[in-house]
Amino acid sequence: MDGNEELLTYIHQNAQMGVRTIEHLLTLVEEDRLTRQLRSQRDGYQHFQRRAKEQLRLLGRDQEGLSPLEKAKTYLMIQMDTLTDRSSAHIAEMLITGSNMGILDAAKRIRQYPHARGDVVALVKGLSAFEEDNVQKLKAFL
Repeated sequence: MDGNEELLTYIHQNAQMGVRTIEHLLTLVEEDRLTRQLRSQRDGYQHFQRRAKEQLRLLGRDQEGLSPLEKAKTYLMIQMDTLTDRSSAHIAEMLITGSNMGILDAAKRIRQYPHARGDVVALVKGLSAFEEDNVQKLKAFL
């Protein structure tokens, strides 16, 4: 895989993780304001997932989704983390932690592939900016 494919696969998998996580959390959230925020974030992740999928297709590559192990691991982590605390503040904190990890990972990956195409790097930076905006909006629930 070249840098462009690696970055696009990262975007696709990151966005897929965001969509799956939020869809699961939406079944647990009771506060309408947080539900609206999560739906908005899910829509944003779906946008990045579609864009990465389109770009991978143009490169003649199939998108690599999350492995069954990653899906199961994420589901179990959410279940365990919300077992005793399903408050809006706790859910917001979980999502902030995940978004911060995504922001750091995006920065590392951009540096890892200095020769990647500008449009691909811009998409990674767009995802990172989206994550930063999510963090700021979720702070209101802490």
